[in-house]
Amino acid sequence: MMVIFFLLLSVSATAQIKISDFRQIYTDGTASDYRTSVHDPDGRPCAVLKLETGASGWTFDAGLAGIMDTRYEKGVIWLYVPASARTITVAHKLYGSLRRWAFPVSLEAGRTYTMKLSYEQHRQPAPTTRTSISTPAPPSVPQQSRQQVVTSSAPSRHDHIIPAMVGNDLCKHFIDFRVGLPFYRNYEGSMEADDYSWYGFSYTWIGNRIGPYITVASDLDGLGSVIGGAAFRITDPVTALFDWQVYGGLGLIYGQFSADIGTRFGLPAPHSVSHWDFGFGCQFSKGMIMPTVSVGLYVWGIPVVVGLSLALCVLGEEMGDYY
Repeated sequence: MMVIFFLLLSVSATAQIKISDFRQIYTDGTASDYRTSVHDPDGRPCAVLKLETGASGWTFDAGLAGIMDTRYEKGVIWLYVPASARTITVAHKLYGSLRRWAFPVSLEAGRTYTMKLSYEQHRQPAPTTRTSISTPAPPSVPQQSRQQVVTSSAPSRHDHIIPAMVGNDLCKHFIDFRVGLPFYRNYEGSMEADDYSWYGFSYTWIGNRIGPYITVASDLDGLGSVIGGAAFRITDPVTALFDWQVYGGLGLIYGQFSADIGTRFGLPAPHSVSHWDFGFGCQFSKGMIMPTVSVGLYVWGIPVVVGLSLALCVLGEEMGDYY
């Protein structure tokens, strides 16, 4: 902190540093993605503070919590801090300091927050004379020190380092094949299974917690259904060992108003599209109940690819014999 003190002594201008527009970005997975996440000394994912600024030369201090890492993008500084951090101190040799600015909310591990870092300078700093104190460049700061000094907006040595795979990455896109067996109420009032099953596809996008889905299906008679709604992730997207979701929606089956509910289980993956997931649900309409089962992209996609490949091979042999 003595470095900051002497730097501020050389400034005759008064400047006011401001932090504004503090927001949590629920769709930004920087803090939880294994490629960009950093963990605190307790092994928990850090929160990422993305400060938008057009200036360089900033100095940051997160108190006892410390700053685990700093990275640079064009016009943005990424600060990795433990979720226990409550305040941030910002200083600059030309613009002054903003001490112990309190976060509006408690930080959460593995979450990303954005804010704007700006300043108002009222007078230009006095020119440096030959008798002024020459301040040496700040020494290199250990990764887990209490203070992180940002001396340039150029890419740092951390920008091209990909951390080892830690934690879990829950997928965002789900492309499922769905099968349903409808049961209808007969003239005697009891439920009776239909001769034809329903087949269709479901697509779901879900961020950290919630997202939309749509299902399109048909039976062998060509009658169709369209249902859409929302899916909600129950397990924590940062610490969970598996993905557990529930979903619900409304739509039309046979042209009648219908409802759809169910649950889905999936596995973490290093990609955004889920390959291995399974779902169980039920659709309801007037006089009809249809239990459904859905499977992920690899479960239904691999047999389809193999089947098409075999069909093309057989077709190629038959075409060869024909000619």
